[in-house]
Amino acid sequence: MEIKTKQLEKIFALIIQKLNQENIDKIELDEELYWDIPYEQFTNIAKPIDNMDVGSFEDDWKILQTTLKNGIILNNDDFNRIANILKAIGLKIEILCEL
Repeated sequence: MEIKTKQLEKIFALIIQKLNQENIDKIELDEELYWDIPYEQFTNIAKPIDNMDVGSFEDDWKILQTTLKNGIILNNDDFNRIANILKAIGLKIEILCEL
């Protein structure tokens, strides 16, 4: 599968546009911790997961805020932090839309 960065940029812009249209200016995450699955196991659906770590949304967000404040170029871990937070936001918004 190929993902073009320009298309990804447009998707992110649409997501932010949708949040703005719905007047969602903040999202409260109820959970603090999540299972962090190594990539090798995350993508190998034929084998049961036997190695999971615990991640923290708060820690991820604090590190990303420092990155934003300092203007530091994202590293690979920052992509994973963003992905974890986006997953939680997606699930939270899904629950909110069901109400």
